[in-house]
Amino acid sequence: MTPETHAVLLRFLGLLWPAGILVPLILWQPPSARLAGAALIATLWNTAALLAVHLAAARADWWTHTAQGGLLLGMPADLLIGWALLWGAVPVLGLPKTPLWQCALLALGFDLLVMPACSPVLQLGDHWLLGEAAAIGFALLPGLILGRSIAQRTHLRTRSVLLFVGFVGVLFFILPSLILEQSGSSWKHALSLPPTATAVFFQITFLLTAPGLSAVQEFCLRGGGTPLPFDPPSRLVTSGPYAYIANPMQASTLLGLLLFGWWTASPWVAAAAVIALLTGAGMMGWHEDQELHTRFGGAWTAYRSHVRNWLPRWRPHVATPATLYFAETCTPCSQLARWITGRAPTGLALAVAENHPTHKLRRLTYQTPGCTEQGVAAFARALEHLHLGWAWIGWILRLPVILPAAQFIADLSGADARDLPPGPIQDR
Repeated sequence: MTPETHAVLLRFLGLLWPAGILVPLILWQPPSARLAGAALIATLWNTAALLAVHLAAARADWWTHTAQGGLLLGMPADLLIGWALLWGAVPVLGLPKTPLWQCALLALGFDLLVMPACSPVLQLGDHWLLGEAAAIGFALLPGLILGRSIAQRTHLRTRSVLLFVGFVGVLFFILPSLILEQSGSSWKHALSLPPTATAVFFQITFLLTAPGLSAVQEFCLRGGGTPLPFDPPSRLVTSGPYAYIANPMQASTLLGLLLFGWWTASPWVAAAAVIALLTGAGMMGWHEDQELHTRFGGAWTAYRSHVRNWLPRWRPHVATPATLYFAETCTPCSQLARWITGRAPTGLALAVAENHPTHKLRRLTYQTPGCTEQGVAAFARALEHLHLGWAWIGWILRLPVILPAAQFIADLSGADARDLPPGPIQDR
């Protein structure tokens, strides 16, 4: 057998072997829509994560691929798909209750046997086991956690975070890579920009796509679900970015792809934004509207009569009024309350914390049915009742990592928790 034929056979088996396991699993016990979706998401996670590990492996000399043709960023696409299926869909469908550590040991044992035998397609370096550990830690285990939490509808916050990270990886890494490869371009232009320009680019991208991030967070906190069609919120979400625009995730995706088109100097990546716009405004938008009307009826119709797709409102549409409790005996708090009142908030009443029925409030507190926020988070929620500019700042403030950091700074500045004397004090 010639080396070329051997390489073709290895690549063929790399895709056939996982498919040969997956197809019988599906035929033996056809998965539900939720389980099938969980398997798909776990596979997509592994696709993005394994491709990232491949790039790291090339830099760290863990391993290299010497194949020709059918490559994505230098990695054989068939081997990438096969590996992603083997670590994504297969264990989600075939090993739903196997402990994670046992799945990791199975993957490690399999790779110890198979990867050395993949020469000449795969050339292992002296420290390739470090790459294997990185792949298990960043691809296999998070993908399994994400897939299982979707399938079993557990660990909502964990799966929301992982889902968002995976979505960003697929949308802004896998998709542009495919487009650049097929259009004869590469990431060379983006990577050749000065570090300062790159830093500014990512900061601008983060700021402009913040409504999409906040919308995912809102689905989790207020809706009890995720953006996935087979894992939707159980409650209609009309707060946060949805008080201003009906499709903040799609709008953020559009902006993000346009920015990545500029960063990569690729009109084809920018064209993907146009396709996203047409898809979201066309059949997908119509299907989503019909589905939400079926699930929520008049509440959805009333909401959409006030809030549009693509074009945000300047002032929010507040379906459920809220109350912001502030300490009248705290000078900075009362000044903040006057500042908010002076901007005529929509659907937000201000009340004295000392008069709260429990008399136990120790921070600025925002309350509405199904939601209670305190401290900086309460202030950020209050900003959402002013106008689009202030709401945008509020969405950023409430994001993970940013919120605890902002609260820490506020506490150091004197906005820490404090005990308040009970009322009665006249409410505003």
